[in-house]
Amino acid sequence: MNRRNTNLTKEQMMAAIKECAENLGRVPSQTEAMKMKGLTVPMIRRNFGTYNQFLGVCKMEGRKQGQKYGTEQLLLEWARVTRKLKKIPSVVAYEQLSDCSETPFSVRFGKEEILPQITQMSAD
Repeated sequence: MNRRNTNLTKEQMMAAIKECAENLGRVPSQTEAMKMKGLTVPMIRRNFGTYNQFLGVCKMEGRKQGQKYGTEQLLLEWARVTRKLKKIPSVVAYEQLSDCSETPFSVRFGKEEILPQITQMSAD
């Protein structure tokens, strides 16, 4: 079903997104759903409105775009991802496993500056 099929019913689209989530072990991004299941933005908009509304109908919750994270929340999230990977995450790995993007993290701390500090803290 990874070919674009504009004739999918709402039920087929919902089944596709649920299968995608099962395969990934998490809620897929819109891009992942489009690549893996052949969904298109017009299909989603025509049937559900926005991607987040589509996820809501499927009883899933997507990333909270625009949500503000405090310093403690960012560091706890980084630590959670690091523990899961058992190594310092790359930007790609962090974005895939985190509840937030790397942008607030890198804006607040800088991409290069925080990693040596955190690594040093964990060694102490």
